[in-house]
Amino acid sequence: MQAFDEEYSSFYVEPMSRMIVQEAEELQLHYGKKHGLRTLDAIQLATFLLLRDKDWLFVASDDHLLLAAEVAGALTYNPLTRKD
Repeated sequence: MQAFDEEYSSFYVEPMSRMIVQEAEELQLHYGKKHGLRTLDAIQLATFLLLRDKDWLFVASDDHLLLAAEVAGALTYNPLTRKD
């Protein structure tokens, strides 16, 4: 648990806001059924899309979430399929 606490202290945690919820609702409407985007994934993606800089990567190992992120215009990275 100490290692997690040390890592977590270096993260920026964005508080939930109405803007994030609204963006997540829009993502659900556009990508929910077609790309299998689930509610919590939509919140995660919405937060990323609202905060990102142009060179940021959206990192996940869920193929449905990554596909929705790509369709929404994000650069993506799946650490489980990386080739060293």
